[in-house]
Amino acid sequence: MHLRRSFLPRFAMVAVCGLGLSALAQQPAADLHAGAVDGATASAPRGYKPAVNDSDVHRYREHVVTLANPYFEGRGSGTAGNDRAAAYLELWFERIGLEPIFEGSASDDAAGTSGKIYRQEFSVGTRTEVTSASLGRVGGGDGGTELRSGDDFEVLGLSGSGKGELPLVFAGYAISEAELPGGGAYQTFAEGDSLEGKAAIILRFEPMNADGKSRFADERWSNNADLGGKIRLAASKGAAAVILVNAPGADDDRARTDKLETASSLRGMGRALDIPVVMMTIGQADILVRAADEQGRSLESLRKIADEAGGVIELPKAKLAINVAVERKPRITNNIIGLLPGKGELADEYVVIGAHFDHVGDGNSGGSVSNEYGQIHYGADDNASGTSGMLLAAEIMKKHYEALPAEASARSILFMGFSGEEMGLIGSRFFVQNSPFEASSIYAMLNMDMIGRMRDDKIEIGGIGSAEGFEAIVDPFFTASGLEISRQPGGSGPSDHASFNAGGIPVLFFFTGFHREYHTPRDVSALINPEGGVRVAMLCTDIAKSLAARTEPLTFVSTSGSSSGPRLGRGDPAPLAAMSEPA
Repeated sequence: MHLRRSFLPRFAMVAVCGLGLSALAQQPAADLHAGAVDGATASAPRGYKPAVNDSDVHRYREHVVTLANPYFEGRGSGTAGNDRAAAYLELWFERIGLEPIFEGSASDDAAGTSGKIYRQEFSVGTRTEVTSASLGRVGGGDGGTELRSGDDFEVLGLSGSGKGELPLVFAGYAISEAELPGGGAYQTFAEGDSLEGKAAIILRFEPMNADGKSRFADERWSNNADLGGKIRLAASKGAAAVILVNAPGADDDRARTDKLETASSLRGMGRALDIPVVMMTIGQADILVRAADEQGRSLESLRKIADEAGGVIELPKAKLAINVAVERKPRITNNIIGLLPGKGELADEYVVIGAHFDHVGDGNSGGSVSNEYGQIHYGADDNASGTSGMLLAAEIMKKHYEALPAEASARSILFMGFSGEEMGLIGSRFFVQNSPFEASSIYAMLNMDMIGRMRDDKIEIGGIGSAEGFEAIVDPFFTASGLEISRQPGGSGPSDHASFNAGGIPVLFFFTGFHREYHTPRDVSALINPEGGVRVAMLCTDIAKSLAARTEPLTFVSTSGSSSGPRLGRGDPAPLAAMSEPA
């Protein structure tokens, strides 16, 4: 269900806004102190005007702590946690006094008296809604049994619809071909093996040693454990249904707790199949295997066979009765956009200050570089830090515009919180392609992404070459900031400014550097340098003030082939669809 702000209790969002530093208590204690920035010893700005003050630092820190709180569940696009973060931005836009620009529906409480809303809705793929699901064993000595949906099995998001009474087969780990570290190859299916018309039971993870650890990887699991690959391989062999089971005895919490995945817990696995795909508990799968196997062997016995060699084992003494019906519905998320109206003859032109507020959720959609699936990835630096900078900029710019003389001329400012960035810049691209404003009226776009981990007064700013004379315009601000700035000419790169640059709009991209916590559960608010984040936000804001008041046009310069993205060392953040599915 798409949770509009009207579905969120107002008092709940007010409470979240007041969470403050007490929210830190809800984060893992080990994460809160390791490498934390000491605010008392953080570098003071050298000569930058206006100076960073305690009030700005406090508000910035509060925003970061709140957005990186477990309540927002890692802010994965299309999730309830992401929608709560969107509601948080709406509430602050309203408090600051920004104007909504999109038409709301009559049933939308957020529209208020103006009929306008801050949300720009778009889809990030589809979600699977299970309309009915039943599973049971037919035969096997006692005549059979019915399984309980939610307790004994769950339908997975990759599932299609289907029903029938299907013969059973055990297909081990469903691995195509893999090279063992000590030499030799492992594969489940021999040439000519077919699962045609059968329900294939497959194991999660990959062949294990006696300790339940991978035979392919020194830590955790290798790419051979890719769930999507297993399921698709079984389907390609003709399976009429796939039953996934946690491998019993695996040295993994998901096997120890026998965690069942659901239709929503494993996203980003690509196009759905047209056959039922379910996950069954170890206990029920063991009962099923014992009843159907001619020798009455246990699931763990078959697992040990699969650990040593591939192969398919027929289970002829019982069948699986299955009836699954699913519907595909769009997975909805929103950009949150507020307008600060300009003044005079420049008011019909716009400067954009943006930041993406989404992150990778619990990692199950991909994006967890540490493969820690099912754990909240808090995304304090990526990108609660930039979102907080955008909110601070909105406060400062609102006061600045209120103080302008009546005869002043200044461009309007659009403050944008983007969703879908981690899935391939979907939200910013959607805005550019569906903007209520002419592209020619957008003067420039300033993007803040990962601005919270400043070290040694260093920052990277991209897009310097995306307009004629751009560097000369911004250079005085760079010099006055006292920061050591790495200047990059390109306007492309792995963040939302690239969508605007592709649309012919000059851009600047603010980034304080990479770190080992990127896209892991350890990107927490205690590691943020709030003074550094405020310095970046102030620099961005002062440049925006200057751009908003300039009477001269900006002429876009294409910098294709010259990226403004960070030199990450381990590769640019990939769209989620391009990342391997979780084990």
